[in-house]
Order: sequence, then C-alpha cells, then structure tokens
Amino acid sequence: MASADHLNSGIHYFVNKKFEKAIKEFSKAIKIDKDDIDALYFRGVSYTELDYGFEEKALRDLNRVIEDIEKTGNNNHPHLDAYIYRADVLYEMGYLEKALVDSNKACKLFPDSHRAIKDRSMILFEMGNYDGARAEMMRAEELNPH
Repeated sequence: MASADHLNSGIHYFVNKKFEKAIKEFSKAIKIDKDDIDALYFRGVSYTELDYGFEEKALRDLNRVIEDIEKTGNNNHPHLDAYIYRADVLYEMGYLEKALVDSNKACKLFPDSHRAIKDRSMILFEMGNYDGARAEMMRAEELNPH
C-alpha cells in the first residue's frame, strides 16, 4: 500500500474514534514517507485522544507539524490547530509557560475559538493568574454560551 492509502485508512479510523487503529495506519504512512505532515498531524492528535501516557509521542508528532508550519510561514496551513493540541499536551505535562506560548499563538490564529480561549484560561489559572483566567473564561463563555 502507498502512504496515501494508509493515511486515508487512518483518517477513516480517526473519524470513527478508533484511535489505536488510526495510529497504526498513520505510523505505516510515516514509515513509507517520514515527512508526511498529514499523517504526523493525525497521529499526534490521535495520541491526544488516548488516555494518559502518550504525551511524549503526541508532542513529538505535533512538534514536527509545527516545524512545518513555521518553515513554510503558511497562515493557511491545514493544521494550524496543532498549536491548540500541542498547548494541551504541554499543559498536561506541566510545561505551563510553553503551553501558554502555544495557547497565545492559537488564540491569535483563532481569535473566536471557544476552545483556544478556554484552554488559555485553564493555563493562566494553573499559573496563578486568576484574574486573567477569569477574564478569558468569561470571553470564552461569550463565544459559546450554554
């Protein structure tokens, strides 16, 4: 099978929330083409959907995707939300300052994203910036009232 075949198979599993099977397919695609940014992105995101213990693997893949984004300087890159996912992973790993950098970037790229703003609120809270966290949470709620 070609890399694209494994990628498509992995996306099928991903959409159906079968993340372990998706990871296997994305890994096969990457084995064929180590620079397959789509496969790296989806594998990294798939790792974030699994229970704890896969943060290092998710971080490795998301780092590669973000390197590609920054290398190309493409603000229309299809995987700009990798900043949101990497911020989440860094937050889970306890790297709050690094998580905040990615979260700030995500909020700049997606200023109306409830998730990006809510995530930044959680990071600020954990860093002890309660006023900033409260302001961000209120902003997030304005974007997505329940």
